[in-house]
Amino acid sequence: LAHGVLAMVPLILGCDQGEIGVECPDGDGALARQYPLRLLFYDKVRGGLGISEEIRRHLPALLRAARERMSTCPCANGCVCCTHSSNCLAYNGYHDKAGALHLV
Repeated sequence: LAHGVLAMVPLILGCDQGEIGVECPDGDGALARQYPLRLLFYDKVRGGLGISEEIRRHLPALLRAARERMSTCPCANGCVCCTHSSNCLAYNGYHDKAGALHLV
């Protein structure tokens, strides 16, 4: 879900996707055990640019846009158009299009 929302950030907020980081779960579930399930976005620039605050303010619109993009994308399991991020440090290995659609 986080990558789907992240893909909508440039379209709605007019900034570069590379300026924002997003917390992604790791393969063994250690991150999920340490923290509650959440969407965590952060500014990658030291001191911040205020983009993560804008994401918080526009989250309902970002979620609607992400749901629309994922539900209309013809792929079965997620792709670069709907759930993959070129900035993902986990190489998009732990995403779930069906699960993301269920959440939104």
